[in-house]
Amino acid sequence: MALLYPIHHNDSVYIEQFLTHENVIFSTIDDFTTLNNKITIHFRKYISGKDLKSIEFNKERRNVHIDFQLNRNKEPIKITTNAPTVDLDEKIKKAFNELDFSLLKIVEFNSSTKYTLIVIQNYGNTPSVRCNTTAIGYTPPVYIECKEEFSYDGINKCNYLYLTEFLYNAIDLNFVKAEDLQNDHQMNLKFIVSPQGHVTSSIISSQNQRLLNSYQKAVNRLPKAKFPAKLNGENFYYCYIYPTSIKNIVRNNNHFKNYYNYKKHSGMSMDQIMMEYLIILDKARRKNLIYRNGF
Repeated sequence: MALLYPIHHNDSVYIEQFLTHENVIFSTIDDFTTLNNKITIHFRKYISGKDLKSIEFNKERRNVHIDFQLNRNKEPIKITTNAPTVDLDEKIKKAFNELDFSLLKIVEFNSSTKYTLIVIQNYGNTPSVRCNTTAIGYTPPVYIECKEEFSYDGINKCNYLYLTEFLYNAIDLNFVKAEDLQNDHQMNLKFIVSPQGHVTSSIISSQNQRLLNSYQKAVNRLPKAKFPAKLNGENFYYCYIYPTSIKNIVRNNNHFKNYYNYKKHSGMSMDQIMMEYLIILDKARRKNLIYRNGF
């Protein structure tokens, strides 16, 4: 039976800041909707009271909405919903396809923007069909390495690869323990980029407290985005979610990759090579401690 290790979190100051900024994002978006506009009335025809009662709201689903992008003819493409059931997903998409799209105002047409139409909102702790008449146009921040990307999907993919590589290589692997790999310990991160492009707050959880602290320092050192996120053309906050495992962090660290390329023909498995690498790091760390203390 695997041992259970306690989950640690980063400093409460960072968490409180994160929750404050996250609430700014949610409250701003929630305020777009109204009860009796033409779009709300249209969607109400397709969604029954039974559909509404079946919805459970939580941190991951604060509302039910449609996401879409626009092609060069300003027609909606890549239409998705976060509906909790296939049946409700189909009803919402059918209603959207039969909507007079001219009713939905687009503030800024841009290929780098994802647009959102809220359909069902948790209003007064009750699921209610409430839609926005102005599309919520959200553009992610753009980091310097991604400045040549112009589509929403391209920017997001490039940002993810850049941020992941930065974080995996900025963390101090000396704090990784054998049990982190053996028990598949996690490193879960959420952070918010400010309207000025800086990381402003974060929530991090892990079974490894010392590695978590190193990860926090890495997050704090993330470079400023070249262009901040925009909400309908105005600079705004943006939230990133990066769940990963400590094993994945080690595997994708550039120093480990070099070691793996050196050892990959040895007949050892990836896990064995990682364990050997951690032993080498630990020996080097202990040696440095001895020299530092003058022994």
